[in-house]
Formats: sequence, C-alpha cells, structure tokens
Amino acid sequence: MRTLTRILCVGAVCLTVLSACKKEYYDTNEPDLKTLRMEAVGALFENIARQPESAGQLIKTAEETIYASYTALLPLTDAAVNARGVARGNAIGSLLESIARQPEARATLEAAAEQFLGTYDDVNITAEMNKYAKAAASPYLTSAIARQPEMAAALTAVAAKYLGPDITAN
Repeated sequence: MRTLTRILCVGAVCLTVLSACKKEYYDTNEPDLKTLRMEAVGALFENIARQPESAGQLIKTAEETIYASYTALLPLTDAAVNARGVARGNAIGSLLESIARQPEARATLEAAAEQFLGTYDDVNITAEMNKYAKAAASPYLTSAIARQPEMAAALTAVAAKYLGPDITAN
C-alpha cells in the first residue's frame, strides 16, 4: 500500500510539473495568423483578375481586413516557416495565374503584390522559407505559362521578382 501511495504521489507531482510548463514552440495544430493572411492575399489577386475595374475597392478592402503592407507580417521567420513559405508561394502563384488570366491588369496586380507580399529579399525570407515558396509557386507558374505561352519570359521575370533570381526549387 505504501509503494502504491508513493507511485501515485510521484505521478501527481509529475503531472503537475508537466502541466505547468509553458509551451515555447510552435504547435502546428494552431493556425498561424501570418499564414492565413498570406493565403488571403492570393484570393485578392484572383479577385482583381476577375474584376479588374474593381481593383481599387478590392485593394482598399484588403488593406482594411488583411493588412496595409507586407511589413505588418515581419518577422516572417519567427515561427511556422514552412507553412508561411507555402502560403507565400501559393499567393505568388495566384499572382502569376491572375496575370496570365488578365494580362491588361498586370501593372495593378504587380503593384498589389509589392504592397501585400513584398519582393524577395534574403533578409526577411530565409532560404528555407523560400524553398517552400518556390515549390508551392511552381505549378502555378507552369499553369500560367500554359495559359499564355507568349508571356513565358514575363511570367518567369515576375516569379523571380518574388522568389529570387534563381527560381529553381533547390
């Protein structure tokens, strides 16, 4: 009986200590707000391509509901680097497909991308994060080129602007 009591006491102490520990790591089961915001930017590009004449209102709404500038996301590498890289890549991919779908809205789309995604820089976007972004954006780039083969060089240049000069996924 005495041994059982000791075991139960030790177990209770261990559970108390473990439950009191603060979580100091990123739990992948919790949604990451920065990731969700970048995903929303992808939808903005798609909507501008659908209704280019409403681009101003769409951008204003995004500024009010998502964020006004990509700098609101900084730092990007504090947590969930892989998820944020994928979200960024998907948003860039949506940009590329939107340009291919609505070439006459390219200037508006690129201005919105600079505002909401920021161009590639290795200070805010680590090589690890960019690897995920490149992999996620790749199928969108090929889809955009298939839609507008004559724009292949322009679409690749836009991809390089947001993914770095070497857009290969290495």
